[in-house]
Amino acid sequence: ASIADVIQKSQAIRISSRVKLHFLVCDRSGSCITVEFVNGRFAPHYGSNLPIAVLTNDTYDRSLAYLRTLDDFGGTAPTPSGIGSLERFGRAATLLKNYQSSSNKDIVSYSFDVLANVAQGVYTKWSIVYEPANLRVHFRTSANTQIKRVDLSKFDLSCTTPVKVLNINSPQFGDVSQRFIKYSTSINRNLIE
Repeated sequence: ASIADVIQKSQAIRISSRVKLHFLVCDRSGSCITVEFVNGRFAPHYGSNLPIAVLTNDTYDRSLAYLRTLDDFGGTAPTPSGIGSLERFGRAATLLKNYQSSSNKDIVSYSFDVLANVAQGVYTKWSIVYEPANLRVHFRTSANTQIKRVDLSKFDLSCTTPVKVLNINSPQFGDVSQRFIKYSTSINRNLIE
């Protein structure tokens, strides 16, 4: 429900993977927290320790140190154009910092532009923009670049309702909330096969 819940339950959280993973968790108020483990210890960033809510494929501390070398963040280096994790972090942070709500682009469209700017070519399989306050999720995939929207307020999220699924590569676009279907093992088997 909140980033306070993440902090409170941090001792019960572990990320198990062969690759290093971390997450950015945001609640409906817009507060965000990084969830990453450095040397086996929970190393969160939130509030004033999270000056920009961006993650790429490096630790947040290393990314923030790199960011401080850029001219938009107190350093002297120009905004990077490379494909490395730190360079993509710097570009995303710069683009977010420079967003003007009075611009011709709404924040969702602008966010997709930022994600496209930092995408890793064929390695980027999907892009997701969350609107926590509005309970909406927007996404597109490399197989279908038309933007889809899921309105979470249209779902009964209680534990007693059936699990629902959607093929994220389906050709539909716009609000796909009503296109979710009841999960079945055959649907899952078809996906895996």
